[in-house]
Amino acid sequence: MTSDVFIRVAAPEDAAGVVALNGRLAADAAYFLAYDIDPVSGAEILQAKLGGSVGGDGVLVAVTDADDIVGMAMLRRHRHPAFEGVLQLGLGVDPDARRLGVGAQLAAASVAHAEAAGARRIQAAIVAENRAAIALFARAGFQEEGRLRGAARIDGIAHDVLAMARAL
Repeated sequence: MTSDVFIRVAAPEDAAGVVALNGRLAADAAYFLAYDIDPVSGAEILQAKLGGSVGGDGVLVAVTDADDIVGMAMLRRHRHPAFEGVLQLGLGVDPDARRLGVGAQLAAASVAHAEAAGARRIQAAIVAENRAAIALFARAGFQEEGRLRGAARIDGIAHDVLAMARAL
C-alpha cells in the first residue's frame, strides 16, 4: 500500500476525513492519544491547523490514490517561550493500513516538516503498552526520555505514558 499512499499537508476540506479517521482510530485503538481533536467538535478545532503551518503547527495526512485519508500526523508547537522550537507529535494510522509502512512515511514526513519549520525538537507521548508505536518512533530516530506514571486514564484505568523525542 505504501506505493499507493502519499503524504501531504492537510487542507481545510480534509477536516471531515481527519475527524472520521480519528473516530476509526478511537474505536480501534484505545491507546491513540490525539492532541487537539474532540470527536464531537473536531472539525472546528482542526480548521485552525489545516491548510498551513505557523511555527510548525499543522496536520499531515496519508492519502490513497482514491483520496481516502488513511493516516495523520498532528504537530503542535508549544506556546511558552522556553519551549520555542519544540513540536508535539500525535500520529495515527487507519487499522486497515497498519503494518504497510504508512506510519513510517508519516513519521519521516513529520520530522521533515519540523525541520523545515525550524524546530529544534520533536516529541511524542505514547502509552507504554503500545509496543508497535514505540518501535515505530524508535525506527524514526526518537529516543525514550522518561515515563509518566499513570498519566493517561483510558476506560477508567491508569496507564503509563512514555515520553519520546528526537533532536533536530
